[in-house]
Amino acid sequence: MKMVNCQLCGQPFSANRSDANYCSNKCRSSATYQRKKSESNYLLNEETKDLYDGSESEKMKSNSELISTKEIFQSLNKIECCISEVKKQISDTIHRISFNTETIIELNAQLSEIDSSSIELVNQIEMRNYQLFNHLSYHKDTNEINIDDDYRNLQLLNDADFNTLPFELKYKIEAYRQNIIILNDKYFYKRDALNKTIEETRNLNSSLNELINKLNEELIFNQNRIVYYDKRLR
Repeated sequence: MKMVNCQLCGQPFSANRSDANYCSNKCRSSATYQRKKSESNYLLNEETKDLYDGSESEKMKSNSELISTKEIFQSLNKIECCISEVKKQISDTIHRISFNTETIIELNAQLSEIDSSSIELVNQIEMRNYQLFNHLSYHKDTNEINIDDDYRNLQLLNDADFNTLPFELKYKIEAYRQNIIILNDKYFYKRDALNKTIEETRNLNSSLNELINKLNEELIFNQNRIVYYDKRLR
């Protein structure tokens, strides 16, 4: 590396490349801006130099006014593009909030179904053996253990009556109890996951609402700039 002087600020710096002319990105950007501005002014002067008669001072004044007007229109075009982009961002963000809100409603519906199912399972889990048998025997449409018709309409009074049932049937009742315990545990973890997702989605909507507020502020700022430049053109 060799030491060279920055072509903009004149400060010496270590050049990593042989064609390095500027000490920093700031100087490089400033030099590029000045070069483009000089080129733009030159082209504009060439286009307008024969439009006016009179003294040199009058020509320079006219050129200056034209440059100012051109720059204003350029600024207006940029601001209008910026406003369009901000409006699009606001629209997209509102759509995301609406989608997230619908998602929260759907998740809450799933949560409600799980809570209802879990309550029923807990009630069954807490039943005594004879009570669980009576419940399963009574609810024929939801019978999951295939109780034989000989026992389907049987209603037990206590666990002693339950102990008189065949071993295979008692085993089915106990196996059913263990299965609904496992299922209720799954409901617990699913409920926890749903609550977490709902909370995250709500937090996301809060952030999106803050973004909309900032975008609206940016929109108002740019609209005020339009008004300012319009007044300058009058």
